[in-house]
Amino acid sequence: PFQIDGNFGATAGIVEMLLQSHAGYIDLLPALPKAWAKKGYFEGLCARGAFVVDCEWKDGKPTEVTVRSLKGLKPDVRFAGRPCPFRR
Repeated sequence: PFQIDGNFGATAGIVEMLLQSHAGYIDLLPALPKAWAKKGYFEGLCARGAFVVDCEWKDGKPTEVTVRSLKGLKPDVRFAGRPCPFRR
């Protein structure tokens, strides 16, 4: 059966493992599960400040990151607490 709090809550939890933005910057892969670390990607995740983020990773580290601003702002993107290069 459809449980709105469970279904939406699970999705929100997965997104938080891949991207967080509540600290004033975009934090990539802050809680990536070990089982997912080898290789993966996401597309179109929204971050605070009207940013849309795509990320591909290998061995638990971002290999290609694209950030689009819907307001023309410059994002602060980090991985493991350090600035992370990205494409606009």
